[in-house]
Amino acid sequence: MKLQYRNAMVFAIALTMTFAGGAFAVDVTDVASLEAAIAAGADGETINLAAGTYVITQPIVLKDNQTFKGAGAATTIIDGGDAMRIFEALGDPDPGVPGDFLPGTGQIGWTLDGLTLTKGLAHGASAGNDDGGAICIRAGGWGTLQNCILSENEATSGGAIDISGPPDNATFSIINCELINNFAPVGQGGAMDYRVSGGNDSGSNNTTLFIDSCLFMGNIAGDASNAEDGAAFHSRTPNAANVDSNYFILNSVFINNTQTDDSTFETRGNTEVKNCTFVGNTSADRGVITANPEGDLLTRSTFLYTNNLFVGNVDEDGDSVINARQGDALITATNNLFFNNTDGTAAVPNTNGNLSVETGSVTGDPLLDPTTYVPAAGSAAIDTSEVATALADDYNGNPAIGTRDIGAFELGSAGIFGGSGGGDGDGDGDGGGGTTAVPEAGMPVAGAIGLGLVAAACALGGALAIRRKK
Repeated sequence: MKLQYRNAMVFAIALTMTFAGGAFAVDVTDVASLEAAIAAGADGETINLAAGTYVITQPIVLKDNQTFKGAGAATTIIDGGDAMRIFEALGDPDPGVPGDFLPGTGQIGWTLDGLTLTKGLAHGASAGNDDGGAICIRAGGWGTLQNCILSENEATSGGAIDISGPPDNATFSIINCELINNFAPVGQGGAMDYRVSGGNDSGSNNTTLFIDSCLFMGNIAGDASNAEDGAAFHSRTPNAANVDSNYFILNSVFINNTQTDDSTFETRGNTEVKNCTFVGNTSADRGVITANPEGDLLTRSTFLYTNNLFVGNVDEDGDSVINARQGDALITATNNLFFNNTDGTAAVPNTNGNLSVETGSVTGDPLLDPTTYVPAAGSAAIDTSEVATALADDYNGNPAIGTRDIGAFELGSAGIFGGSGGGDGDGDGDGGGGTTAVPEAGMPVAGAIGLGLVAAACALGGALAIRRKK
């Protein structure tokens, strides 16, 4: 169905519109009413999607300050049918360069909330437009993604999300979301690729990416014929003196992501990774996290990794868990727990680099539950975060009991799928935070494991890595 409706037809198909606070709110219940709302849409409106599955027939073009709000990611699903990208904010086409977009024309201030975006496909599309299977942002566009699930999307780069050229001082936020089983077969960023500027996009200065309480699981970068980087996340920042980027990754979980080349998570600008959990990720080289500043960024960027948990990750080339691709990168690693990270056989170093500072590392068994990834009583992760820097709440919104535990979860948390993003299962899209915490001293040991976690993680990762045949 093409987007050919006009305002008169909107009411004919029982699409409900209200007007409040200076902007329209539109309620849709099926694909027909959704496409009608999109065709008649305006900047600043809210489109409320009832529970259901919406199999789209062409990509949804976002507008400035527009909100798409579902009834909860567990029940509101937008399906690309393995045929097209789902959302895009590309800006205005450049009439002189097919496939390019005019700098500064990308849609801004939009929000996607309480949705599942699945089976989006951009791989093999026209030149300059084959990235971001679920969401592609270009030409200065920016927005917020919250309480969403992005699963089984595929693109050349940025299997689920591809962002290029956010404007000066913009913040792109991803909050309480799950990125699961996304795929970039011949490009970088299995789940997400983020280019601060490049190509035809507007130059960017002091942009910020904020990722909070998100799950990256089972994402893949590269295939048997293509060595690619960053199964969970890959970024690119040019070496220009006027371009900076800032990355804040908090209370997030990275499990069983696989890349055929460098690193599960790679950034090139100022980076802070705090109270995150990394389990069972596999790289050909460059470790689990790579700091990769080049040129002017080498002396201008700092990389802070604090209170994170690294367990059972594999770097086939034997590189360190936290890796400085440029030897003089300014890395500080504080109060991280490292346990059983190997090259497949032998242990690998925790950090590397001429200017790396590693302090307060913990090496005891974290006793993670193999299903929830929450530490059990007696875990070396309990009460061992650095007090001054630890986050107050965990991935599920539980407050710290005493000193915050290392990693994304407090003892007593529900773990993955138990309160983050669209995965809380109650369909309300609220992310499920604020679960009642159980006092640590009274928690029983239930299914706690140490070395055995690696086998469980590998088995789960294999199951998650099974891709649909195109």
